[in-house]
Amino acid sequence: MSYLLDLEDERTLCAFDANYLESFGAIMGSSALGEFCDRRDVSLLCCGAPIAEFNWAHVKRPVGDVAAALDHAERYFEARKLPYRMELRAHPSPDSERARQLIRQAGFEPVDAPVPGMALTPSSAAPPAPQELRIETVSDEASLDAFARAAFRGFGYPENAASLMLTPQLWSRPQVEAFVGRVEGEPVASAMLIASGPVAGIYWVAAVPEARRRGYGEALTWAAVEAGRHAGCAVASLQASVMGRPVYERMGFQHVIDYERYQRK
Repeated sequence: MSYLLDLEDERTLCAFDANYLESFGAIMGSSALGEFCDRRDVSLLCCGAPIAEFNWAHVKRPVGDVAAALDHAERYFEARKLPYRMELRAHPSPDSERARQLIRQAGFEPVDAPVPGMALTPSSAAPPAPQELRIETVSDEASLDAFARAAFRGFGYPENAASLMLTPQLWSRPQVEAFVGRVEGEPVASAMLIASGPVAGIYWVAAVPEARRRGYGEALTWAAVEAGRHAGCAVASLQASVMGRPVYERMGFQHVIDYERYQRK
């Protein structure tokens, strides 16, 4: 699969899409309240709570029956009385433009700026982590709890809800490997690898507020990238936040995809 090293190849981008959807499907499908429903034209991801950010319908490429995708999403989330977003990978093609038009006609408007998807083909070993940071692989429920608390605190989510989404069922999946960074025993940063074929998907990269700008999130990202390399993955991919993007660019990640998100007002 050497073509996957061509970051502009459509097959490569589809492989990134597949890892992205499979990974969130694993996260939601392993959570206490969530679900993952995969159909031909759309993937439906549901956290089980009225938080539109975590309930979304992703229109797949190649774009198929968008009207059917919208109908499936509407019926699925309406039955659960949950708000949701539509998502589409940006692509300069007539079918993508038609999908945007149909999504807008259904009453959805863009949410903020598109989410950048970034990729890295590792060419050398990871740099050393900060000396005071100890990185450990999640190996039991205690370290999973430390990982989950660091991840939720880092993203600004309620810490007491972490165990509902980041569960032992997720961690036990063979394609999942999680890492927690500690300073003086306290969890300060997190990252997760979810591998699918040649793609090492990097998720849940976070540093707790009081430990930011010290290289901890970058070190945890490198730990996940290295784990992907050892698992035989040829390329690492992630979706970058505004805060994280400069860090990933410094690491050598390239911006290769944009995901557009839409929500009803």
